[in-house]
Amino acid sequence: MRVTRRHLLITAVLVGCFVWAMVVVGLSFAMAEHDRRQWWVIPLFGAFVMSIAVLAVRWIPAGTSVAGTAPADPPPPAAAPGSPTVAVRRKPAETLSAREVEVLRHLAAGRTNAEIAKAHSLSRPAR
Repeated sequence: MRVTRRHLLITAVLVGCFVWAMVVVGLSFAMAEHDRRQWWVIPLFGAFVMSIAVLAVRWIPAGTSVAGTAPADPPPPAAAPGSPTVAVRRKPAETLSAREVEVLRHLAAGRTNAEIAKAHSLSRPAR
């Protein structure tokens, strides 16, 4: 298994959550031991902070490995002989032809269909 930056960040967050839980429990017991009536606020605050940490972990994108030389995800499995070729785990732009990418660039520039057709030397179909 390759160790990715995501794995390291998740491990760091989990270790931080464990340490935070120990601090919260310790503070709660100390406050209860000294007859502080607000001891229950500390576990609520601790749970709130841990829920933010869990949400932050979900937002960590999958990236390259720590060394930066190998992909974070294993390569897609090879297609079985005789099965149709399918674009596996590709971004939509990677499956476009060069001409489709060029048309997409024209659209992104705000050009109309007529302007794009003229740029590609296309004429209107006869009706």
